[in-house]
Amino acid sequence: MSRRPNQLVQAFAATIFATLPVSGQGSDKETVLDALSAMSSRMETLVARHGFDDALAGSCRTHSRFTRVSTRLPQMLRDARSPRKLVKLGNKSGGSPWRSEANCSCARKMVQLIGGDWAQVNEFLLRQAMRADREFAIRKLGWTSLCDA
Repeated sequence: MSRRPNQLVQAFAATIFATLPVSGQGSDKETVLDALSAMSSRMETLVARHGFDDALAGSCRTHSRFTRVSTRLPQMLRDARSPRKLVKLGNKSGGSPWRSEANCSCARKMVQLIGGDWAQVNEFLLRQAMRADREFAIRKLGWTSLCDA
């Protein structure tokens, strides 16, 4: 049962908008990009309020990993409009969910805590990254699918 890309984008936007009050009109892609930006704000608020609490401790394992991922992931969500910048952020050490399985697990939990679906977020970010560096995105998609399980 495969969905067409437009249906995936609509399903992703619906998932995000179920928890994020965002107004405005635009294309499906712009709607998702706006939702990702709003998601980054929600994530930063969650981190500021709760920090490294029990909900994140199990997934992030260490406080330093939590700190790095909670800084890098919102940057990536905000910069999803720029594929080159997204690849650059995703390739850097220091919290990218695409750098290690542990970072990916931590990022997945952060997205879940704000009501998002990590698999959809990751897929959309990688599709954006693919526009700048196809090989990079394909490599990262292969191993981050293990994190989604």
